[in-house]
Amino acid sequence: MNVSGAGAAANAPQQNASQANLEQALTSIKDLLADIMNTTEEGAFNSGGFAQKGLADGAKATANKNFAEQAGRPDLHATEAAAAAAQSEMVDELDQTKKKKRKEKDLQEKLKKLLNLVEGMDLSNLQPEERAEIEEFIKNAKTIAHLQNKLKFLEDKEIHYMGLIEKHKQSRGQ
Repeated sequence: MNVSGAGAAANAPQQNASQANLEQALTSIKDLLADIMNTTEEGAFNSGGFAQKGLADGAKATANKNFAEQAGRPDLHATEAAAAAAQSEMVDELDQTKKKKRKEKDLQEKLKKLLNLVEGMDLSNLQPEERAEIEEFIKNAKTIAHLQNKLKFLEDKEIHYMGLIEKHKQSRGQ
């Protein structure tokens, strides 16, 4: 049975425009997901080798110290080297922390953009399975945002209480 007439012809441009918008939104989502995956993979790659390197340096310093103690004299070079290694580890650790925070911020911004795109989509044209997945994503993204806000609140509260503890210690010490 063919449906023809003015009503069918009027709906065709709307459906084509809706389909084009949906395809554009899906392309944007795919691009954002690729960026998110790249960001998380880079973060995992960059955070992997630091602990092992620090352990190897610490093991060398311990071996040097043990050898010097067996010889009956303190090894000043090993102590200086251990101090230098500890200092460089702290600097490396600070750099790693800054990089992780920057990447985490980028990831959060990309997730917000993705959530905004997905929330703006018309889900009526999708299959029930696809609609359910998108609704679950929206729910999970909102839960993540809520938990991040709660974490920030608790961290601020911790800083406040640590400041109060420090003030109390200083007042008792005087």
